[in-house]
Amino acid sequence: ANDLYGEFHRTIVVEDASGGIAIAAEGSPLADLYPFGIVATVRCNGLTLCDYGGKIQLGTTPGDGGAGCIPREELARYIRTEPPGGETPSAQLLTFDAVSARHIDTRVRFDDVRFADAGKTWCDTDPETGRAVATEREIVDTRGRTFTVRTAATCVYAKEPLPQGTGSLYGIIDYFAGKYTLRVTNREAEFSGTAAHSAATRPTAGRPARTTRAGVTAATPPTAYP
Repeated sequence: ANDLYGEFHRTIVVEDASGGIAIAAEGSPLADLYPFGIVATVRCNGLTLCDYGGKIQLGTTPGDGGAGCIPREELARYIRTEPPGGETPSAQLLTFDAVSARHIDTRVRFDDVRFADAGKTWCDTDPETGRAVATEREIVDTRGRTFTVRTAATCVYAKEPLPQGTGSLYGIIDYFAGKYTLRVTNREAEFSGTAAHSAATRPTAGRPARTTRAGVTAATPPTAYP
């Protein structure tokens, strides 16, 4: 995941067979540096692992909001990229009850779901400022179970209406203080009652990164590890 649609501000998410991890980084747009599907080698010497709300992040010395961001001028020192080898990054198909710690910061897909708040926008609006605010909405599966979708205020479609009907939703599993949420990536919401945001309608450049050489198993360590 990256900031292609403002969904992950100052963050990229990388994934390999063992799991995924969010990396705090300066620079906008990061999607130009780390497009979706690029292969990344992350060199961790000099960086810090941070526990933020029970989720591990990678970056510099932690601040109030989790790991500090790697300065843009130092990104090449820690993250090296190469073109993908023809492999198309996939999203693991999950049901709500299957989500666990090993899925944190990995790309998943929920099928046959609908938004419980259809008719509302992705994000609420602050009545005083008129600005979008980070908002949680619920999706419902065919068995009536629910899962939370969290959308950042920086998302470019924050004030657009939620998809209508039933369909598939792609994203990264997030975690904070005992609660799992879905963070949508690449604006991938394919629903029967609304126009699908398919690969054909998205930019061909600047998409989230994955990696074949970085990953963690979620745990609850001390606040920071140099």
